[in-house]
Amino acid sequence: MNRRRGITLIELMVVVVIVGLIAAIASVKIIPHRKEEVRVKAAKAEMDTISISLEMYRSDIGCFPETDYHLRALIENPFPVGSNDFDKWNGPYIKYRRFVVKGCGCFRQETIYPTDPWGNEYGYQKNADGSCDIVSYGKDGVSGGTGWDEDIVRTCIK
Repeated sequence: MNRRRGITLIELMVVVVIVGLIAAIASVKIIPHRKEEVRVKAAKAEMDTISISLEMYRSDIGCFPETDYHLRALIENPFPVGSNDFDKWNGPYIKYRRFVVKGCGCFRQETIYPTDPWGNEYGYQKNADGSCDIVSYGKDGVSGGTGWDEDIVRTCIK
């Protein structure tokens, strides 16, 4: 008699469970990595948008905002009323707004300033040569670092 031996249902279930466990372990290792990778890409894209807004500001005023004004100069007119630059400012150049629900159920709109995907405010500095830098300090929110904590810098050239 010839007996053909095949895979039993139990053996098949054991293989499926083992493959499932391997996939679960691998996804736990991969998903946080992908999440941070997406945040880095989002920060770079937002910084590109901010740099375009800074270029629009520069075309109206003639230079990038001073470091003291930070990126607020893109949202609120930083010049005193009656000054020549006050009339040149044609903003807001970028809008960052969110809606806040109050206890009564009504909405109130409040201005927020650009923050990176980790929730930290973007850094800004006008350089001596007339260019400016936009900085995201990465996951840790502190200058310097390596890996996901590494700073991301965009330079707007004059």
